[in-house]
Amino acid sequence: MARAAGYADFHQWNSIYGRLGTRVARRTGYSGIHKVMSIVGHAGTNDSAGRVEYQLRRDVARAIRTLKLDSSAVTQRTIDPLGRNYREAVEDQVEADILNQPRLAATEKESLISARRGQGRFRINVAKIEKRCRVTGVSNRSLLRASHIKPWSKSTNLERLDGSNGLLLAPHIDHLFDRGFISFAKTGRMLVSSETPRDVLNAWGVSVPLNVGQFSAQQAKYLHYHRKFVLRK
Repeated sequence: MARAAGYADFHQWNSIYGRLGTRVARRTGYSGIHKVMSIVGHAGTNDSAGRVEYQLRRDVARAIRTLKLDSSAVTQRTIDPLGRNYREAVEDQVEADILNQPRLAATEKESLISARRGQGRFRINVAKIEKRCRVTGVSNRSLLRASHIKPWSKSTNLERLDGSNGLLLAPHIDHLFDRGFISFAKTGRMLVSSETPRDVLNAWGVSVPLNVGQFSAQQAKYLHYHRKFVLRK
């Protein structure tokens, strides 16, 4: 299947299993990454580096044959009809790599993958440090997102769960921060990219200039990365 889809090796193909399993799980109410993976595949043999090769379940393979998806039809577009953008594709590959790390316990893998979506241990750790959205002042956590400062895909496993590598932000502020339209100096001064539409800031009630309060030394380290590599120039 991997070869038919044009992938060089099974490591790339494993991420396809994960995405397919996730979509099925969301429709059927399953939760937990291992339950998700078991929907469409199972762990097979390990390669020389100890990474697990996931194999398609026979009933899923039969279903594909029933749908008459022969090898010539199994393309990237067929498997991934929603057309993921580059960033999501990178994160999908990182997620697959985490699943293939034999030294990580299942609970650790679960925590790391939940952190990608701002959930689980990462969210708990962020909430111990940040009590509100620094820009809007909203403190109702059910309305806030736990957003990584240094992107999840670029972080180490420790950084992915580090509460200092996150902010609680209102959804629209999270979007601006996550996409590099805004960032923050250590002093708390909000930095606005030249590419940020000022009419959008006005419509969303984001005042400029704005100081959101001093950050800790640990947060400042991650913010330095954000300013250097994420903030649009």
